[in-house]
Amino acid sequence: MKGSDYTVKGYSLKEMRNENEKSVCRLMDKIIDREEYSGMCLCGVCMEDIYGLALNNLPPRYKHSRTIKLKDKKIDMEIENAIKEAIKIVKRSPNHS
Repeated sequence: MKGSDYTVKGYSLKEMRNENEKSVCRLMDKIIDREEYSGMCLCGVCMEDIYGLALNNLPPRYKHSRTIKLKDKKIDMEIENAIKEAIKIVKRSPNHS
């Protein structure tokens, strides 16, 4: 896919993003540093698996670049729970040997 594939009727849609992507990264970084997760594998494969699992278990929240973002503690809690569940799954059976 080339960049122009995000254009419909002359309007660019490439700025549309799932807000959960940034939020999962932000919260994942904090959660993984907690004592309860010390000793777990932090390789790229495990990080991508946690990221993907967490995102797949959250409803998408697409926004365009001009949308005002307000912090929502309820959404952050939902994201944190999805990350914790993803960590449990990946820790229990990592996708590598």
